[in-house]
Parts: sequence; structure tokens; C-alpha cells
Amino acid sequence: GAWIVDVFRTKRTAFAQCFPFLRFPLANELVNAASMQNAGVGFVVIIPGADMPIMTLNQMKVVLQIAAIYGASIDFNRVKELAAVFGSAFGWRALARELCSALPGLGWVLKAGVGYSGTQAVGRAAIAYFEKQAGEDVMVVSSASPIRSEFAHLARTAREQTSIPEAAC
Repeated sequence: GAWIVDVFRTKRTAFAQCFPFLRFPLANELVNAASMQNAGVGFVVIIPGADMPIMTLNQMKVVLQIAAIYGASIDFNRVKELAAVFGSAFGWRALARELCSALPGLGWVLKAGVGYSGTQAVGRAAIAYFEKQAGEDVMVVSSASPIRSEFAHLARTAREQTSIPEAAC
């Protein structure tokens, strides 16, 4: 499914909404891209505290994109997810400050690392949350179960028609 996400860049959200096997690869791509962007923000921003709003908005954007991929409505109902992202931003900021005070001189590297890992954590949590909301357990299991049941049905039909005992199969 990842190749479809790569090839059809302008319609990939629509494809993912229609075809569940595309949701996880697209969501992963979005999380990875936002993580790299936030690492860059943490690495470059010179004004203390100026990176937090940029990173938080980027994380909120990713959560809304993931919601859209999994078919959730993009309306006032998303306030709780966005509030969770906003609240977690203060935790990531506190972590970055503690690390910078513990290891002075490496602030730009540490902020980039916290920006990357924080966005990964928020994105992975959003994927798990919206998969659960959509009723999808694991992409591989949900897409393989209809195939498995079809093969079981075909095997039963073949046994009945050829009168092969079940133990022999």
C-alpha cells in the first residue's frame, strides 16, 4: 500500500479513507515527515520558547490529518485530541529544558531530539487512537481475516466434494 501513497500524492487521503490498507502507511509517512520538520525547528530556532508553538501546531496538524485518514470528522469533536496535544507540548518543553540544563552546550541537539521523539510519540498515539475508533485492530490481521475465512470455506467445500477426511488435510 505504501507505493500507492507515494504515487498518488494529491489523492492519497481520499484513497486511505476508502481503502483501509492504505491508512497505516500514509499515517506513518505523515508522522515521520512532521517529526523531521519538528527536529529541524528544534535545531534551528534561536529565540528561547519560540519553537514550542511551531512544533505544537505541526503536531496538531498531523493529528487532524490522521483523523481525516481514518474517516473521523474534522469538526469541534476533535477538540479533546487537540487539547491533549497542546497539554503534552508543555511536557515536551519541560523535558527539553531539563535535558538542556543537565547537558549545557548541546541544547540545539537535545531540542531537535525532543522535537523528533515528541512528534513521533504524539503521532503514534494518534494512529493507535484513531485505529481503535475506526474498529481496526492491526492492519495485517484485519485485511487477512476475510482471505483466511474464504480459504477455510474453499477447503471445506473441496473436502465435501471429494470426500477426503478432514484429518488428512
